[in-house]
Amino acid sequence: MTSLFFTLRVVPKTFKKGRKYAVVISKKIEKSAVKRNLLKRRIFSILRQEMPKSFNGAVVIFPKKNYKDLSFSDIKKEILSLLQKLK
Repeated sequence: MTSLFFTLRVVPKTFKKGRKYAVVISKKIEKSAVKRNLLKRRIFSILRQEMPKSFNGAVVIFPKKNYKDLSFSDIKKEILSLLQKLK
């Protein structure tokens, strides 16, 4: 599933139970490790709060280059719209 700023992929359940998250940001998208880690922490925070409890599997999120202008609330709206498509 894709949006203007993120791509979300669901990996089939290959482990016993629970949810797993991954955020992949290449150096091509963001050169600075500090900025890559900041975005990862923000997305992980959103996923921990908003992921459906009934979901079992793994979610991988890939930011696109144009994410840089987004505030935390905008990132949250984008991630939530992708999670709504997941249901």
